[in-house]
Amino acid sequence: IINNLSASEYIAFWLKSVTLHAPNAPVIIVGTCLDTVNTQKEFELVNAGLENIVSRMKGVQIIANSEQGLSYFPVNNKDITGVVELRKTIDEVTLSQEHVHLRIPLRWTRCLDCMMENFTNAWLKLSQITQMAKENGINTAMEVNEMLKTFHQLGVIVYLTATESLQNIVAINPEWLLKGISKVIREYSVHGLDVQDITAKGLDDDVACLVKSALASRDILEYFWGERTQFFIDFMKETMLLSEWTYGREKRYLVPSLLKENDLVTAGGDSDLVCKFDFGFLPIGVFERLVCLCVELSSRATSPKQPMLSKSSALIWLEEDEFYMHQEGDSIFVKVHEDKKICVSIIFSLLKK
Repeated sequence: IINNLSASEYIAFWLKSVTLHAPNAPVIIVGTCLDTVNTQKEFELVNAGLENIVSRMKGVQIIANSEQGLSYFPVNNKDITGVVELRKTIDEVTLSQEHVHLRIPLRWTRCLDCMMENFTNAWLKLSQITQMAKENGINTAMEVNEMLKTFHQLGVIVYLTATESLQNIVAINPEWLLKGISKVIREYSVHGLDVQDITAKGLDDDVACLVKSALASRDILEYFWGERTQFFIDFMKETMLLSEWTYGREKRYLVPSLLKENDLVTAGGDSDLVCKFDFGFLPIGVFERLVCLCVELSSRATSPKQPMLSKSSALIWLEEDEFYMHQEGDSIFVKVHEDKKICVSIIFSLLKK
């Protein structure tokens, strides 16, 4: 961090990400490899570098190392030097959080223990949890739903209710969800597939379409997810990682994260209006999610016209109204015709999501 610009940028990126997704969360910065730091001056230089990064951010809550007068907690990887102080601070900060003191009925915690005893299954059906709940004195569907929503908000489980397939599955191991998503969203040049198995199942064209055009067929998704296909489709739609692609004879699913860069023809003309949405910090994936929402909206048109998409730009039609979006750094530019300002309002509403 002293002489490495990329390290400073890396730290800044993650601090901004934490602040965006958890604006009220306290942050404890830990400096490992304490045994490689030899002088007090080096500690101070690292501290100055961190304070310089933090000073340029708004809202980040760094927990100071008051005993050593630092913005971080140095620990030794080879012994426990600094670990005791770090644990003490973590305990103190954790106990000061409001959600830690949330009163949870004992019958809920007993039910949660029963759920976690099945942790190797990664997920449970709602019917299974309902039975566990009854065995622990929870007799109404309303209370079961309230319990699951509370544990979801606390990050203990993942429970979504937007569709029937989502509502019927409760993920008790989030890693299962990540592994399922990564079967589709992956760097295929690095993490390849079983070519022989793909060919044997007649899915060569499906894989080629997914890798080249970011369009997944139902068949390839069933190959990846099996009997849990509808659940993962609904889950990725709910999290804006996938949208239906209705342009063509066969319905497919757009996965914007797999789009590649290419030159798109922009909507030209002297009467164009360009709007710039400057976020200051634009996390990875926001533009892709915006594309997801826009494509879904476009597909509802009376006579939908196929969008033109790339990794950082998109040309989309809403009925007869055309607009162009492009990401540059931490900004998203939207270009519309002067008399079609409604498109800007629509984009603004989608960005709020």
